[in-house]
Amino acid sequence: MLAIFLLALFLPFSARAAPPATPSPPDAGPMGARFPDVDVVATAVRDRGFPCSRPSSIGHDAAASRPDRDAWVITCSEGRYRVIYEGDTGAQVTPER
Repeated sequence: MLAIFLLALFLPFSARAAPPATPSPPDAGPMGARFPDVDVVATAVRDRGFPCSRPSSIGHDAAASRPDRDAWVITCSEGRYRVIYEGDTGAQVTPER
């Protein structure tokens, strides 16, 4: 009787499956950088006073990125912009030529 009680007590804990491995996200860029939503970056561009009415693409800027900051290049109908996110200071936006 005691064996059945112990089995009933510990069986649910032993039958737990291990948590699934977390796959790398499909939007992972170089060095694991996650690609942000193009509309989020376009909003950051507009918040800094630049026009970006129809964003079309976004790409990771490896040359301007560092381990503590991500840099992205966004293409809008009005032009291309480099957007750098560093800490809590907001986005730094510079027009690309």
